[in-house]
Amino acid sequence: MKRVAAAVGVFVIVLLDACAAWSSGNAGQREYDADCASCHGAGGKGNGPEAASLVVKPADLTVLAKKNGGQFPTAYVRQVIDGRAHVAAHGSREMPLWGIQFQVVPPDQPQAPSEEPFGYREDQVQARIGDLIAYLAHLQKQ
Repeated sequence: MKRVAAAVGVFVIVLLDACAAWSSGNAGQREYDADCASCHGAGGKGNGPEAASLVVKPADLTVLAKKNGGQFPTAYVRQVIDGRAHVAAHGSREMPLWGIQFQVVPPDQPQAPSEEPFGYREDQVQARIGDLIAYLAHLQKQ
């Protein structure tokens, strides 16, 4: 009985580790699904459920590398996400279409635990953007 309990315990630990790895490995997809898929579509082709109602058709994000000589344009994609490269369809930097999760909190602005902050810490923002970029790179057609 002790062997069975020990085996079950080991199995549960391995399963939890695998779930944690899967969860962290899919952070970019979760960001994409939450903030991009409604316009760009689940597969990134620009055919999301909101696409038909937009004046400007969303870009096909699966051909970013193809349009850039076969290289995924990481720096440019980062600039689009963080607002340095203006894409009119995404809205202004002050009020981007996807919200504030990719904005850094100004250092002089206090954050109360009970209030929603305007933006996030630099390390959080960069991690979220990095995860999203990795997912977009994964979507590229070969």
